[in-house]
Amino acid sequence: MNQMLSDDKRYGVDEADTKRTIMIDYGGPNVAKPLHVGHLRSAVIGESIKRITRFMGNEVIGDVHLGDWGLQMGLIIKELSERQPGLPYFDPGYIGDYPTEPPFTISELEEIYPTASMRSKEDSDEGRAYKDAAMQATYQLQQGRRGYRALLSHILNVSVSDLKKNYEKLDVSFELWKGESDAQPDIPDMVEKMKAD
Repeated sequence: MNQMLSDDKRYGVDEADTKRTIMIDYGGPNVAKPLHVGHLRSAVIGESIKRITRFMGNEVIGDVHLGDWGLQMGLIIKELSERQPGLPYFDPGYIGDYPTEPPFTISELEEIYPTASMRSKEDSDEGRAYKDAAMQATYQLQQGRRGYRALLSHILNVSVSDLKKNYEKLDVSFELWKGESDAQPDIPDMVEKMKAD
């Protein structure tokens, strides 16, 4: 400790002999949902590792890795379609431009998901039908349905803007703001490669 204190520039930490580019995935928040204590732990630990590794002279890229794909998105789409059925996103024949402003605020979005999730878990015919419809919406989103992709874009914009504010309060930053949906275009080629090997 005394040696560290006497070195006011490097605190006894040697620079790495071989500089590397290192990517660290330490975010993992789900869009449309508030951060919870589990996110706090990974954010603080990940940010610390990033700073220490960077201090050693490495190039470090922090990746938030958003949870933005799967049934969660279908549930939001299903709930929103019931609340605002007249929105153009739900008309499969719509060919115009979609609105640039999202049809919800972050507060509304953070209420929509838990409501939809609870409805999908109801042990009733209505609950099962609701979940089936959400699963179908998820499938259509993943198959590229234009209106649902536009809604996903709104969900991401609203959520990421809010997440950035919250992470800034924690003094945590990420260089990459990519999510699971960003990997979707690469999956078919990856599956084919794995089958071939």
